[in-house]
Amino acid sequence: MRCPTLTVAAACAVIAIVSQFSPASANTGSAPWTRRPFPRRVPSAAALAVCGAKMVGFLNGDRARNHVAPLLVEDPRLDAIALRHSQDMVSRNYFSHATPGAGSVFDALGKMHVSFVGAGENIAENTYLTVSRLGQSLARTNGDLMHSRGHRANILALAFTKVGVGVAVDRKTNTMIVTEVFVQTSR
Repeated sequence: MRCPTLTVAAACAVIAIVSQFSPASANTGSAPWTRRPFPRRVPSAAALAVCGAKMVGFLNGDRARNHVAPLLVEDPRLDAIALRHSQDMVSRNYFSHATPGAGSVFDALGKMHVSFVGAGENIAENTYLTVSRLGQSLARTNGDLMHSRGHRANILALAFTKVGVGVAVDRKTNTMIVTEVFVQTSR
């Protein structure tokens, strides 16, 4: 019988669950296992402000390795759309491409009067901040996206020329949500 293969995210979840327990001291008379709190690695507001730029660096590194032109970060409305979506998912505790009551990324682009021929969106949610520093968590998130066929297609799409990225963190759970908004501006 073959053992099931764990995905990177599942393996990290197992590591995180196992890491919260430690053997109790035999001399204390307490239960054999006691709960340890997760490390608190909540990034500061200033650190979160530069996350988008770090993610764009990872995206453009992936594009360069695959001989694709870099994505431009020249429209602050794209960053605003991505950040608003990430923050909304954190504050209203959901994870979806569709924002309840507001629609899809296409609706958001229209409301912000962004001209586009085509668009795409990647979203990622994880708790890597419980076991990794912010930069490592962002790199792992990008790696996860690159290992997913649909997300990788968005990242490496020749047609997409602009990107906006937004990162939000639930400070109670250390859950990080990343939204990447890709735009094609001409045919």
